Amino acid sequence: SSAPSSPRRCSACRGRTDVEIGGSGRLVAPSGASGQLSDAAADWVRELIVSGQLAPGTRVRPEAIAEQLGMSATPARESLRTLQAEGFLRLEPRRGFRVAPLTGDDIRDVYLAQAMLAGELAARAARAATDADVAELEALQAAIVAADAAGDATAVEARNHEFHRRIHRL
Repeated sequence: SSAPSSPRRCSACRGRTDVEIGGSGRLVAPSGASGQLSDAAADWVRELIVSGQLAPGTRVRPEAIAEQLGMSATPARESLRTLQAEGFLRLEPRRGFRVAPLTGDDIRDVYLAQAMLAGELAARAARAATDADVAELEALQAAIVAADAAGDATAVEARNHEFHRRIHRL
């Protein structure tokens, strides 16, 4: 299998840069990722796999990830090893990393874990939020609703990421 031939956005990605990963598929890479580089790369590739943008059997090269995400090959390779340990990738001798087949249960588990983490972060944010924080979150939510009403998916996604980043910072 190969990656899709038309550009798609990764919902976990911040900026929008058209990139090629491990084949002819055009994908979207995050720019300005924060935290550990290997974690950011793992998050990005994991989202591409779970969302179906990288199909089972697709080759994922650490050099391509490194180049496209603006990092050295070492954190890119570490990210792929992490994804291998999580069961998202397989390392085939002399062939490199390939996307492992995922079952419905696998995907459900990933989303369940993300939901549990999001719930914990929201609970912490609710305890720590000031009136100014709540007003900022309400303004972001209003911007999301307005962008959705206008049919502007890019703005919806950008405001949604901004909203969640703000919650994570509280």
